[in-house]
Amino acid sequence: MMVISLFSSTHLLAAAGFTPPALTLVRRRAIERPSHAEAARAVVHLVDTVLAMDERPEIYRDVLWQLDAAHDRLDRLPEGAPETDHLERMLDALPLNGEPPAKLRLSLAAYEAFLRREARLADALQVLLLGARAHGPVLPVADFAAYALHAGQLNRLLARWTRAVACFAAAADAGQWIDDEAVVLRSRLGRGTIYRGQGELTAVRATTELGMREASGLGLAGVQISAYRELGVVLRLQGAVAEGLQAAYYAFQLALESDERMQALRDVGLGLATVGAADESRNALVTVRASESGRDVLLGASALIGLMGVESAVGDRVAFERWRDEAEAIRGRLPPGMAVAHRFNLGMGLARFGQRQQAHVVLDEALRIARANRLSGWCREIEDRMEPVAMAG
Repeated sequence: MMVISLFSSTHLLAAAGFTPPALTLVRRRAIERPSHAEAARAVVHLVDTVLAMDERPEIYRDVLWQLDAAHDRLDRLPEGAPETDHLERMLDALPLNGEPPAKLRLSLAAYEAFLRREARLADALQVLLLGARAHGPVLPVADFAAYALHAGQLNRLLARWTRAVACFAAAADAGQWIDDEAVVLRSRLGRGTIYRGQGELTAVRATTELGMREASGLGLAGVQISAYRELGVVLRLQGAVAEGLQAAYYAFQLALESDERMQALRDVGLGLATVGAADESRNALVTVRASESGRDVLLGASALIGLMGVESAVGDRVAFERWRDEAEAIRGRLPPGMAVAHRFNLGMGLARFGQRQQAHVVLDEALRIARANRLSGWCREIEDRMEPVAMAG
């Protein structure tokens, strides 16, 4: 009974902050050319309804109506669009006649990965948790741990700190139950990233160094990579730039999978910028941008933000404006921490190029976002930089 209460889908959904997806009803003429967002809401709401049928069989007729409406929306979308394909596969996988939901779980996982790469993190979290629901009321403990870790990471990116902590704690409990040290360590590292977001660098450094030593002793290479990457960021923020660069490079050396390598190379590029190696930093960040992994909006955006910083530091206004224009196209999709980083690098660049008044406006916007999302480390950094910018302006 304790296992059911600890590792049920209900427990995970509560920890992660799941709310049932809302269906937006529109008039017939309004869906002659529906957006992907409208179609996605219809399909996700339908999945949620289907998953409730075991408890409420009387809603079957409503499911059929929703299925027709969802197909109607998809039929009106442009053919061949990646998101359309994902939504169609989800409809095809619906277990309407008592089939096992394994196919639905696979299609939900694929759609969640697509949403994450598109930086639609709130939508990705909702779809992830629908995947957990598709297991039924009780999740296998190993699956519970994986979902909880993933939900913790998404909530952290969204600056939903309390929910992120709850998810990482739930993952740690599951990891301990099944004696999975990798899950326990990843949970600890996840909570460390929350400390970093809130500016508690001493705590996250201690947590990360301990996790790195334990992962090394257990031969958990994947956890080691994550720990080295996090340590590189923390050391750089603490001013130990050479040591931070070395940690980032260790992560790059260990990484074998392409996405991991590009994430580590991005960190190396940012570290190179802090030691004044502008050409090497630029080469690393441009490589990330040009890679297949760089199509991930968040990874590509972080490389872009780094390139803005590199070019403003060396005084190349033309290159700075080029990267600024590219970042402008996606800034509305950035989660809070990256939105602050973007505006900070933009503001510092504008100040270096003599636009002090505009720089102060941009830095003030960065500070408002940081305060609203309790990004204490960023608040201190911006406040330290705003005063000299204002005085010079």
